[in-house]
Amino acid sequence: RNIEGYGADLISHQGDVDYQHKPAHFFVTANEILRENVSVLLSVGNHERWNPVPYAHYATKRLRHASLDCTGLQTYCVYKWVSFVHLFGWRNQTEFIRQSFTNDENPWKICAFHIPAAPPQQEPINMTSLELTKECVRVVVNAHKHFFAYSKCIHLCPEESGTSGLCTSEETDCRITPGKSMLLISGLGGAKIGRPSFTTRTELWRNIYPPATETHPQHGAVLCAFEKRHASCSLQLTNGSLLHPFSMWSF
Repeated sequence: RNIEGYGADLISHQGDVDYQHKPAHFFVTANEILRENVSVLLSVGNHERWNPVPYAHYATKRLRHASLDCTGLQTYCVYKWVSFVHLFGWRNQTEFIRQSFTNDENPWKICAFHIPAAPPQQEPINMTSLELTKECVRVVVNAHKHFFAYSKCIHLCPEESGTSGLCTSEETDCRITPGKSMLLISGLGGAKIGRPSFTTRTELWRNIYPPATETHPQHGAVLCAFEKRHASCSLQLTNGSLLHPFSMWSF
């Protein structure tokens, strides 16, 4: 309902649509709440992975914009100046991403998937994030972990730094150029809100919700307005509160 009140044109859902394996129920509810012209793009979550086709079917029926020609379990969709890849799973997807974005000149390239950029038992950043950054993916979104976090502007560490992997820049508004990305965990729609448990690379993250001091955390969604080069986002909780506003620029 908050997303509808925001006036969104499009919803990017990173999976785990429901926990009862009843896709029709979720989409009937969505159809009752959302305006007729709101599209839904969907990544398959681990709760749907054993029978994902019905979920993809219902999501396809909510492709309301004529310019959106994307069906199946793994999709490449373009809406205005924002290009989305929604993945099924997390392994061996680099080639699909590369093929999708090879001739894409849009300033915003977003890769969305459910399972983090590492197997679930590991940190949500590993070599997959490095590969996505190399492919000029501007924003990487996943939602398996049931909390919210967004990173600093990340890039591949230069050889002369003596550090391998991902490095960060301290700019307040991330200015994304080829070879830079921002990572976003948007899992506050999960059945039970989790607690962040990063044990390494804590310096990569700029804001996290819920904080350790929050005794009654709420569910929420990330709301973003994308202009041609600039995007402004924030986390909206179910009580309507807006937290952790952040901006990105893409060049």
